[in-house]
Amino acid sequence: PVVSTPVVSSPVLTSAFAPVCARRGSRREARRPLDVFFAAGQQPPPRAIAGVLGRLIGIGGHGRGEPGGTYSCEMSAENPPVRSKLHGRLLVCATPIGNLDDVTLRVLDALRAADVLACEDTRHTQILLARHDIVAARLVSLHEHNERARASDLAARIRAGETVALVSDAGMPLISDPGFALVQACIQAGLPVEVLPGPSAVLSALVASGLPAERWCFVGFLPRKRAERERLFEHPQHPQHPQHPRHPLQTLVAFESPRRLAATLEQLAERDPRRPLAVCRELTKLHEEVRRGTAAELAE
Repeated sequence: PVVSTPVVSSPVLTSAFAPVCARRGSRREARRPLDVFFAAGQQPPPRAIAGVLGRLIGIGGHGRGEPGGTYSCEMSAENPPVRSKLHGRLLVCATPIGNLDDVTLRVLDALRAADVLACEDTRHTQILLARHDIVAARLVSLHEHNERARASDLAARIRAGETVALVSDAGMPLISDPGFALVQACIQAGLPVEVLPGPSAVLSALVASGLPAERWCFVGFLPRKRAERERLFEHPQHPQHPQHPRHPLQTLVAFESPRRLAATLEQLAERDPRRPLAVCRELTKLHEEVRRGTAAELAE
């Protein structure tokens, strides 16, 4: 991952993919998508609950009985409640991004108990299973070339009562990885979807970079062609462009191929040689490396 933060202007890293932004800090920001906000431990009035059932939000800490903290999850007509207790469920499981010991106990239990493991690469998943002495019931492939066709079959299995665990080769599925089609198919069918959190290359790189993490934006993989990146860098309608009226000062995180990294760093150095950057590779592995400096320094 490449992590960048501006000096006095906005970050320039962007992507053809729609950015997934995380804004953390004030309560005002946290309640932005909410119609009604409740503090942890506060009992909301029935009328208020009825008012937000269409776009429901959650409250509370990180576990039962824990004070403080908030979380939110929008619901709409495309995300209906579960219709039957007879249905199975989809478990979206985060897996290690390098070190095979970086996996939660909950995910290991899910991999043991699931009727089907939907894997980006079954061979890669077998390595993780062998490391933790897990014998899976059944493994099927679900990757960028077959996920749309596979999604309907897996959704049918869940509807019939089976539990499907979705895993990618590393990190959280859907984050620049396959799985979106399956999650959408389950939501549209009213089937339960549970996310089991865990390792993330995006968050690990952000923290390791030493750059500000209060406001940040992940833009996925950068475009391959220099001209496409240049157009995106200069697009005034992009939220990160300095001419955008709602421009927030924030750090950007992007994925870049090792083969194209040198060219991207040179391009950034040409635009703003003093921009702080961090380049992270082999995160959590034996040869983990994080290089920090200005765009000009890292481009050398």
